[in-house]
Amino acid sequence: MTLVANARQEEAWNGEEGRRCADHYQRLDRMAAPANEHLLAAAGIGERDRVLDIGCGTGDTTRIAARHAARGHAVGIDLSAPMLEIA
Repeated sequence: MTLVANARQEEAWNGEEGRRCADHYQRLDRMAAPANEHLLAAAGIGERDRVLDIGCGTGDTTRIAARHAARGHAVGIDLSAPMLEIA
């Protein structure tokens, strides 16, 4: 049994909202791409670090973080089953 504090968000991200984002994930990833360099620079991920990406969506940022932490590891979690299927 999974306990979710906000049932409306769970319903949205596992319903139409999550499916819409999953259907358009490539476009959304391209839109977010310019921020990734700044995000990862600010995070300062080292090659042996362990990264937890909360709200990872379809996993693009998690995969980038995993490349930075090549001798560590990265894990992404998200509420949206449709987006996690792509991740």
